[in-house]
Amino acid sequence: MSGIGNIGLLEETGRKDVCVISWQLNEAGRNAELKRALEQHGFRVRLSGEMNGLMSRFVRLKLSERLTLRQRFTHTLKYFALAAQRKLQFGCFDRRQDVLYLLASYARTGDGWIHEAVQIWVEEQGSRDRLFWYDAETGRIMKYEKPVLGYLEYDVANHCNLNCKGCSHYSNLIREPEFGNLDCFRKNLARMKELFDHVEVIRLLGGEPFLNPNLGDFVTAAREAYPDAVLSVVTNGLLIPKKVRKEVLEAIRQNNARVLVSNYPPTVKISDKIGQRLKESGVQYSFSRPILKFQFEIGSEAGDGRKNYKHCALVVCHHLSDDGSICQCNNPVLYYENRKRLKTEREVSEKDWINIYQVQDGCEALRKLHHQLPFCRYCLMRKKIMFPWEGNYLKELTEPKKSKKEK
Repeated sequence: MSGIGNIGLLEETGRKDVCVISWQLNEAGRNAELKRALEQHGFRVRLSGEMNGLMSRFVRLKLSERLTLRQRFTHTLKYFALAAQRKLQFGCFDRRQDVLYLLASYARTGDGWIHEAVQIWVEEQGSRDRLFWYDAETGRIMKYEKPVLGYLEYDVANHCNLNCKGCSHYSNLIREPEFGNLDCFRKNLARMKELFDHVEVIRLLGGEPFLNPNLGDFVTAAREAYPDAVLSVVTNGLLIPKKVRKEVLEAIRQNNARVLVSNYPPTVKISDKIGQRLKESGVQYSFSRPILKFQFEIGSEAGDGRKNYKHCALVVCHHLSDDGSICQCNNPVLYYENRKRLKTEREVSEKDWINIYQVQDGCEALRKLHHQLPFCRYCLMRKKIMFPWEGNYLKELTEPKKSKKEK
C-alpha cells in the first residue's frame, strides 16, 4: 500500500483513535496493511477482527448459525465477522473516547450487513460525523453525508429460459415474457439517490436478464445513478455465445459492469464458449461453482419467525420492485407479486417491505430494513430442504411431489 488517498479527512477531525471495520475479513493481510499505513500518520488503530477472551461466549450467543449458512466461509472468517459485531455492541474503545469508525471494503461481494449495522449503531450514538469509508480498490478514504446501502438487486426480466425447480424468483411459473420497467427503474434510482449516497453492490438479475433486449439501458441507468458501485449482471449464461447482441455486451463493458455466471449443469457444458464470447467482448466475468443442488427457501406452514430471522443469511439481499418497494430479502415481495400463480396460501402484506417514497431519509430506511418481518415465519433457511438441481420445471416453489397413490 503506497499511501492512503484523502487521509486529510481523518486528520481534520483532530481525533486519533480509529476502529477499522470490514466485512470481507478474508482480507486480513490487507487490513493489517491498512492499519500500518494509518499508524504512520499518527493514528491509534484497532481492527474489528482482533480477538479477546470473551469471544467464545459471544460466538455461542450471536449469529453463529446465520454465518454457518454462508458457503465457503472458513471457521476463522466466521470468527472474525462475529468479533466485528461484538465490538460494535460492547464498544471497541472506551465510550468516552472520540473514536473514528472506518468501514473498509475490499472484494465487496454484497454481503454488507455489517456495514449497514455499523451505520445504524453510529446513528443511534449520535456520532455520524465519525463514520468514514475506505475503498481498497481506489485506496481512498471517503465521507458520505447520507447513508450507504450494502446491496441492491433488481429483476430485469421475470421469466427465464431455464426454469429451475425451486426457483426462488418464481421464474419457473411465468409462461409469457415479463420485463422490468425502465422508466420505473430510473425513477426509483433517482429516489434512492435522495436516500443513499452510495450503494456498494448492485446486481441486475431475473429470471434471465439477457432475455431483456434493453438490458444495456438498465446497466447504463444503474451506473449513472451510482458511479462507484460494483455493478453486475447475474445470468445462467446460456444465451451469451450466440444470442446476445454485441451492443448489449458493449454497454456492459463501457459501464464497467461484470457478468456473474451461475454455473448450472447446462451452463457447465458450454462454459468455454461463454467465457470466450465475454473475453472477446472485453467484459469482466466470473463463474460460480457448479450448482448441483437447490433448496426450498420458504415453506407452507408458519414457524418461529424470530429464530428464522436471527439465523437467516439473506437479510441484506435488498430487492427493489418497480412500485418503489424495497425488501430486506426478495422472498416476501416476490411471493406477493406471484401469489395468483401459486397453489399455496401464506399471509403477506405491505408490513413485509418498505416503500422508498414513504421514508424520510436513508437512516430510517436502514432501520426498517434491519428487523424481523412477519413473513420470516415461513423461512426455511434454518431448516434446509435440499434437492438435486433440475431444470425446465413449471412447479410452485414448495409443491411436494405426489405419491404413487395420489397419482
